Amino acid sequence: MTAPMLMTPKEAAGRLAISEDLLREHVHRGDIKSVIIGHGQRRPRRRFTEQDLQDFIEARRGVDIWASTKTKERASSITTSNSKVIGFMARAALETERKLKESSKSVASSRRQKRGNRPASRTPQ
Repeated sequence: MTAPMLMTPKEAAGRLAISEDLLREHVHRGDIKSVIIGHGQRRPRRRFTEQDLQDFIEARRGVDIWASTKTKERASSITTSNSKVIGFMARAALETERKLKESSKSVASSRRQKRGNRPASRTPQ
């Protein structure tokens, strides 16, 4: 009996025509089996057999990955609202008018203050 040929993650990803990151995701989800070699605990060194990849392909065969996961129809209801619609331009015009009135009041009061601080004008005799 011959030992199965072990592939690196790069080779296995190339065989499946996917990225190494996607291969790693499939391994972490348990979709693809792997062989851990070495004794490292933090970053296990994984290898893959041809049978591991073939089992993954067979498990995915016929799976419609584009099928919708939505099972229920969207609930619809009739709602009523007591809000009233305000015209944007009408509101903007009112706001502009209010600001003009305020500014004209402040200009008039500052003019009055300036006149009050002036010395009395002399008329020639």
